[in-house]
Amino acid sequence: ALHAWQAEALALDGVLEGGRALVYVAPTSGGKSLVAEVLLLRRLLAGGAQAKALFLVPYKADVAQKGVRLRKLLRGTHMRVADYAGPLGAYPVPP
Repeated sequence: ALHAWQAEALALDGVLEGGRALVYVAPTSGGKSLVAEVLLLRRLLAGGAQAKALFLVPYKADVAQKGVRLRKLLRGTHMRVADYAGPLGAYPVPP
């Protein structure tokens, strides 16, 4: 379930459609990542087979954790998730 502020942010005109940027602030564990994930997944699914996205996190440990979560969310789709942090990951990004 979404917090009230998350639902309000996502319901702002143009946010889910990609026509409007969204900047939001919340305390640690306040649910910021969930809003970002919803927007990322919506854009990826709307973008078709060539869609790409970049999800930045502040710490190396967060990379693996977010990678696991996104892989679970995208299971059964044509999309894949690659983790990049320091020496982790291959450049250029594989197709």
